Amino acid sequence: MVYQIGFYMTAPLLSWLISACLRDGFFPECSKSAEVIPAPKVNPPHSFQDNLHPISLIPTLGKIMESIIRWWMLEVLQPSFDKHHFGAVKGRSTAHALISLLHERMETLDAEGSVRTVFVNCHKALDHVDYSLLINKLLS
Repeated sequence: MVYQIGFYMTAPLLSWLISACLRDGFFPECSKSAEVIPAPKVNPPHSFQDNLHPISLIPTLGKIMESIIRWWMLEVLQPSFDKHHFGAVKGRSTAHALISLLHERMETLDAEGSVRTVFVNCHKALDHVDYSLLINKLLS
């Protein structure tokens, strides 16, 4: 009950804040910070470099804005995705990508064709995007 009352009181403020951030291409500094904690891959960890991986705990506002921006971007961009695009698409997983890859390669080999594959890791691709340009493109 208390959570419901708090939600109804804060929802208009959060809506205004998120809308202003999207409109102005601005993301609050307090939502950019993360607490990074090392999580062991094996217990107990044998070495700091090899047996720990970082877990980032980001503020809730940052998570909400990230999911809204992701949803907004995918809604606009997904119709233009190639049918072989599997990353960040709901209902398409790594398993789907591998099955598609194997199926196409097997068909090519059955037809006595040649097969070549290039894998590209775009994990940090969005770290170098000018978000105000991206938002203007999405708005137009």
